Amino acid sequence: MKRTLYNSAWMLLLVLVFSCSKKNTEVDGKEGFSLYWHHEVFGDNRHLLLAFTQNEALRRNYDLHFEYKIDNKEITVRLVGATDRGECPKFPMPSGTADPDLCNSDGVIRIPDAELPAGNYTLKLVTNKMMAVSQLTVTTEKISLNIPSNSLLSSQIQEVFPIPANILFGSIHYTGAHNEKFAKNLINDLSLLGLKPAEVTDHPYRHLDVKTKVHLSQESWQNGEHSITLLYAMTKNFRQIVDIVQKHYLQSDRQLKLGLYSSNGDQALLLGGNGDVIVYAK
Repeated sequence: MKRTLYNSAWMLLLVLVFSCSKKNTEVDGKEGFSLYWHHEVFGDNRHLLLAFTQNEALRRNYDLHFEYKIDNKEITVRLVGATDRGECPKFPMPSGTADPDLCNSDGVIRIPDAELPAGNYTLKLVTNKMMAVSQLTVTTEKISLNIPSNSLLSSQIQEVFPIPANILFGSIHYTGAHNEKFAKNLINDLSLLGLKPAEVTDHPYRHLDVKTKVHLSQESWQNGEHSITLLYAMTKNFRQIVDIVQKHYLQSDRQLKLGLYSSNGDQALLLGGNGDVIVYAK
């Protein structure tokens, strides 16, 4: 009886060791990664987002866990673990050579702006099976990534342009010309508050198109729908601005619909009904 229990325990241990070993070897990144990256202003803070997708397709889907460390001008991003999410999700696939039972696992890190002052950085991606080295350059206007030709790390994106800090942007929407007065009154009070039109260089910003969305430009379309674009330099904090906006929103009996954002991460969506959302950046 004791021998049977001993053999059962030994077999269970072998299964556990084998399973752990298999899991570790599956997500070691030995075939490298592709990288999608951009700069975000929404969330806890302004930050650089790096999303790594494992090149090797597996039959199970994993959440990859990365940690980063910045030492002087060297950023080390390390794969530290993975969570097994089960079998790959099933999606309709066109006929061909692709195996619908396989998928590519990924993981994300976010590096706050405060940790990335302007300068030239070495970016290292490290796992227990590989290391890829590239160069990240941060300026006040853009962030550039130079990845030397290699088989372990690739990206279709070479540069991104963070929206300048302290910019207020969005739009006022209303239905019917008779409600234009509410929009004009709001704009007048924002001017009295001290907001000035922003001067923003025309770059391909994420979430902000300064080429076609010019400050106070107006659009109208069928059924009496109208909108006015806003693009201000934030000389006041977002809470003060929202106080003015909410006053005019209520005075219009919610006939104004507003979507306002700051490049610091604040948001105010005043859409009527139960759809109002206000988020202040931390």
